Amino acid sequence: MADSELLRRNKPRLRFSKKVAAAILEEAVGSLSQARAAREQLEKLLRPHIDMASVEVAGDAVAAALLAL
Repeated sequence: MADSELLRRNKPRLRFSKKVAAAILEEAVGSLSQARAAREQLEKLLRPHIDMASVEVAGDAVAAALLAL
């Protein structure tokens, strides 16, 4: 009985909390979308200037060091 009364009293607060959570999630999704677009733009500018052979050599060295642990 007490639980149902507690739920009844807090229903407006729960409804508000759900709306706030949905709004925060929507804002987060929008922010992640903007961050992804910015990263893609940055990669487009940087990619032609990256020496991929050197990156691969460095990656292999790191992988070998990790596997040696």
